[in-house]
Amino acid sequence: MAAETTSAARRPVRWIAPPTGWSRAIAAGISTRQGGVSRQALAELNLGARTGDHPEHLRVNLARLAAATGVPLAGSARARLEHGVRICVVREPGETPTGDGLLTDRPELPLTLTVADCVPLFLALSGRAVALIHCGWRGVAGGIVAAGVQAITAFTGTAAEEIDAWIGPSIGPCCHWLPAEDAASLPAAARLGERPADGLRATWRIDLPGAAVAQLTAAGLTPERIQATRLCTACHAKLFFSHRRDRGTTGRMLAWIMRRAP
Repeated sequence: MAAETTSAARRPVRWIAPPTGWSRAIAAGISTRQGGVSRQALAELNLGARTGDHPEHLRVNLARLAAATGVPLAGSARARLEHGVRICVVREPGETPTGDGLLTDRPELPLTLTVADCVPLFLALSGRAVALIHCGWRGVAGGIVAAGVQAITAFTGTAAEEIDAWIGPSIGPCCHWLPAEDAASLPAAARLGERPADGLRATWRIDLPGAAVAQLTAAGLTPERIQATRLCTACHAKLFFSHRRDRGTTGRMLAWIMRRAP
């Protein structure tokens, strides 16, 4: 059966937009799992190319999302994730060799990356540059939030106080636990409390979005320019894919940001 004739193909694409107050000169958002044609564990709007999904499903899903958002996502600059702290400056479409952050000053060039629990961090200097950062717990521990802010300020010669930041949906502290040895590498703002070991390794409740807010503030952003969408990807199974909830067998959402042409 052709991908476009499945019942899922007739459902509308749903995506998450930035909170009220985000600049209209910056297109940004993150997809949900609703409105695509992928099946079973990848249903419906899977956009992860390395999930084993059928290429035609991925093509249709991306085309449907692009049509719904009005953003030319097929011509994006894409991050090939490594769970590190590398920020890549890009000015052309295509996949970066490796890196967890993309930065550009080119209008009408979407920056994209995939997530399924990690924090998508959107940074914007309206009219000058945008950046998109993949913040997993290893990246947050390594300082990727500060690296993203430093990259965009150095690239534009602009103070951090002028940057707008949006923290998109990700796994929340309600569902995110790490072993004590991993949690120890994270900033204090990320560690909310220890759970007794009960014969197993001790674990800590982790708040990655909260850590990102704290690190953005420490990097010089003003609190009124930092917004967060506190939707837990693990809690909302009908809305989001979740690597932890689904034990690794799941799809990916797509995050994007783009400067609109003047």
